[in-house]
Amino acid sequence: GEVLELLQDRYRRARRQDDPDEWKETDWSAVDLEAMVPFLEIFPSRWDLSVSLDGRKYWVVDFWCLTPGCPCTDVALDFVAADDDTSEHVVVDLETGEPDEPEASEAAQRLWAAFRGEPTAFAELEARREATRRVARELPAHLESR
Repeated sequence: GEVLELLQDRYRRARRQDDPDEWKETDWSAVDLEAMVPFLEIFPSRWDLSVSLDGRKYWVVDFWCLTPGCPCTDVALDFVAADDDTSEHVVVDLETGEPDEPEASEAAQRLWAAFRGEPTAFAELEARREATRRVARELPAHLESR
């Protein structure tokens, strides 16, 4: 039943966790490469990010630039409340670790501070940045070969 489906999905996801080439199976025709792309569209088997603030849990959706050769160090983060789907948005410069968006709300900045305070959060974002920059370098040749 439902529990079996959940366990099978979790198994499939866990099995692909560290597959650096999983992105090659993405349907790139459905992805807007002019915009920043959610990490889970690039690597769908990776675990979701989350943070808690003021007793509420938020899912963290991270968006990345896939433009080859782009020197940007930004990541766009959407903090989506788990209990009501409200969200906050902030762009962070990973070189400085600081918000790179003057119009980010106070709530978004507090959520970033809470997320950044998690012991492994910043290292995970750095690892995701490295993975997406590799994809950005390899993607044009991959698309040409299809």
